[in-house]
Amino acid sequence: MLSGITSCPVGRDASALLMFLPIVPFTGRGVRRAAELVRGALHGCTAPPGITMNVLDGDTVDHVVTPGFTPGEPDAVRDAHRTLDRLHATFGAEGYHPYRPDIDHPLHASRTALHGLLGQALDPSGVFAQGRF
Repeated sequence: MLSGITSCPVGRDASALLMFLPIVPFTGRGVRRAAELVRGALHGCTAPPGITMNVLDGDTVDHVVTPGFTPGEPDAVRDAHRTLDRLHATFGAEGYHPYRPDIDHPLHASRTALHGLLGQALDPSGVFAQGRF
């Protein structure tokens, strides 16, 4: 599905993963479009992510897209996060929203302040999963 992509080898030995979990229509067009959006979202040294598709019912497929990276390589971390940003932006523009948004990509912008307050209250020194979130 992602053939023809050239990338740095960072994903093969990655020890960290980001996750993007959109719901896509269970149609040929929907699944093809999702593959195009993943290809288009890759940035810099981001290796092609793992993709799992789970049929939920006759109308929907959930995708598990997992860009991998090596936490000790700043370029790889940056590129993986930029890829995740693009996945959220491009899938969202198509109306394919994640069923589990992450703290950096809430479904509603009004929740951003709340997420920031929770993060500050629970992890004021920023020690949980440093460099990952």
